[in-house]
Amino acid sequence: MWISTRAQYGLRALLEIGSRGPDPVPLKEVAEAQRISQHYLEQIASALRRAGYI
Repeated sequence: MWISTRAQYGLRALLEIGSRGPDPVPLKEVAEAQRISQHYLEQIASALRRAGYI
């Protein structure tokens, strides 16, 4: 099964955010922890927000 890089990064970001507990997590910290470009993660996070995941 093939999953796009964007979907993989989105899942990794969701897992990272979920593992940090109920408090807000800065995207910069998520990007650094997951080694994802902060700019690219901001685009992914925007889509996740619109979908109601974060």
